[in-house]
Amino acid sequence: MSGYFDLPPGRELAARNRRIIADRASWPERAVKQCEMIESYHPDWYPMWSAGDMPLRPERGFYALRWDYERGERPIYGATAAELATRIDEWKQSAAAQSVWPPPRFS
Repeated sequence: MSGYFDLPPGRELAARNRRIIADRASWPERAVKQCEMIESYHPDWYPMWSAGDMPLRPERGFYALRWDYERGERPIYGATAAELATRIDEWKQSAAAQSVWPPPRFS
């Protein structure tokens, strides 16, 4: 039997959905590849691109949330994919240095 319940597991489905969203929302040509590259270095994060037209993503650029984010946690922003990757590294270093959970959130 094939259909709705034959969906791939969570992260695989999210990756497929990101490609669909990118196509429908006319993301820049390399944005999906850049998101996939960030995710390969930071598999515990889910990166996306935004045109800056959403309340939680008001700036044009790249955003990411942790897969196990807490309610109310805001995404991390970077104008470029490289900047987002750096911000994720900073977030992780801040969490490790302070040894607190949840670590401080960068907006």
